[in-house]
Amino acid sequence: MKRRALAQLGLIGLTLKDRAQDPQAGLGFAFLMSSPTVPVTTGHVDGVITIDVAEADDAHRERVRVQMGERYRTIIGHIRHELGHFFWPRLVASDSTRLDRFRKLFGDERDDYDAAKDRWYRGERPSMHEQLVSTYAHMHPHEDWAESFAHFLLIDDALATAALLGIEPPSDVGALGLAGASDVTRRIDDWDRISVALNEVSRATGQRDLYPFVITEPVRDRLVFVHECITSAVAAPTL
Repeated sequence: MKRRALAQLGLIGLTLKDRAQDPQAGLGFAFLMSSPTVPVTTGHVDGVITIDVAEADDAHRERVRVQMGERYRTIIGHIRHELGHFFWPRLVASDSTRLDRFRKLFGDERDDYDAAKDRWYRGERPSMHEQLVSTYAHMHPHEDWAESFAHFLLIDDALATAALLGIEPPSDVGALGLAGASDVTRRIDDWDRISVALNEVSRATGQRDLYPFVITEPVRDRLVFVHECITSAVAAPTL
């Protein structure tokens, strides 16, 4: 899953440096197992993405998914989410205009993160009337961004894979995924159509929906913003 996520970034054009070669700007991974005295928390800190290897156990992951009230929980989803945190200072905070737009769309990331996290895990959660991409996205603007970035990668990979397998998007759009699309809103509409079909096939086999999400207007706005940030960075790479 790590290799798939990194390969996708390469196809999109988001270049990365190895943390071993560039400790200041590079990306690294740590796959760790909790012990009775040292718990492991999946997350991102200073360019290192840590993944709790217990997430590879289906029973554990499903139990946590239900406890957290999540629609979706996968290892590649964790990696994509933490990549969102890694890229936030590079795609958003580094540009004052994008940062202003971010705050209008996602909220002010300068709000106390630790306080928001404490409230969230105590069950003191804000109203979710906006219908963001996940419940966790409501916790703090940084998590809203990371969840939106991860969802962007999910749709991009799914669209590109569907095209390669012959589940064709409209012929005048081509197999661009989401990141390479000149008309991103149209590609999101393509994904709406394809995901409904995939869900029906999944239901026909007695399984859960393959794509258990609804792209609301707030989610669509965030996906378009992520697309704009990525295409700007690819056009003028400074990462």
